[in-house]
Amino acid sequence: MTSQPLISSTELQRIEARVKALHRGALSVPGAQLSGPQQTHQRGAGMELQDLRGYEHGDEVRHIAWRSSARAGRPLVKVFQAERLARRLLVVEQHGGMYFASRGELKAALAVRICALLGFSALNQQSEVGGLTFGEGEHFFPYSRGQARLLALLASINLADAPVRVAEPEAVTAQLQRLAGGRSEIYLISDFSHWQADHFRALAPLGQRATFHAIEIFDEGEQQLTDMGRVKIASPYGEGVVVIDTGDARLRARYNQQMADRRTLIASELKRAGIRHLCCASHDDPLHILGPLL
Repeated sequence: MTSQPLISSTELQRIEARVKALHRGALSVPGAQLSGPQQTHQRGAGMELQDLRGYEHGDEVRHIAWRSSARAGRPLVKVFQAERLARRLLVVEQHGGMYFASRGELKAALAVRICALLGFSALNQQSEVGGLTFGEGEHFFPYSRGQARLLALLASINLADAPVRVAEPEAVTAQLQRLAGGRSEIYLISDFSHWQADHFRALAPLGQRATFHAIEIFDEGEQQLTDMGRVKIASPYGEGVVVIDTGDARLRARYNQQMADRRTLIASELKRAGIRHLCCASHDDPLHILGPLL
C-alpha cells in the first residue's frame, strides 16, 4: 500500500476555496439540479443553551449535561439556540470497481471530491461533520466542526491503491442504523454496483427519520459495451483476467440491457425508500450536481 493520494492536497485546497467562493456568492453554479423537494436549513451552534436531548452515538463528550443526565437516568446532551439540523454524516464506499474511468477521473477520485465538497461546505456553515468510510478497512469519524477531523476522513478514502475487499452492503446499512439520528443529513456515496434491492430497502427507515441523499457515481463507458473486438478484462478484485468478444452483437445487447436494468433498479429502490437520488458521472464537475446542497 502506497501513501499516494487520488487527489492532491493542493486540489483539496482548491475545492475548499471553491466552496468558500460559493458561500460568498462569488461563484455561481449554472444548471445545478436536484431531483425532489428542496429544503434550506439554518446551521451553526449558538452558545446559548436552548434544550436537552438524548445522547446519540458520535456526540462530543463535552456537550453532555452531566447533572441532568444523572437526574434522568440516561445520557443527555446540550442543544444550542442556533442548532438546526446541524449535522452532516458522510458515508463513502471505496472498492476495486470504483477505480475505473473511461472518461474524466476515476470514480474513486470523484468520491473523494464529492466528500470534500460536502464536508468543507458543512464546516464553512459551522455544522458538525461525521464520517463512515468503507475501503481499506472501515473507519468511523465522530462529529466535529474541526477541519483536522474532515481531512482525516478524506485521507481514509483518498488512496491510489484500490482496496482488496468490498464492504458488504449489510455492514453499511447496519452502521447507518446505529449512527444516524433525526438531526442528521446523510450522504451515502457509492457506485452501488454490488447492492441489491433488499439492501436499499433496509435504508427505508432512515429515509423517514433523517434527510437522506444517495449519490450514485457512474462512468458512461461502463454503461454501454461497444465493438472493440476481443479484449482482456482484469477483475478489480484480483480474481483473474477474462477475454470477451465485444464483436458479438448479442453479447453487447445483453450487457447493455443488464446495465440499463441495473440503473433502473437503483433509482426505483431509492425512490421507494424515500431517499433522494443524485447521479454524478465520472467526467462531470460534481459542483453542478451538488450546488443546491452546499
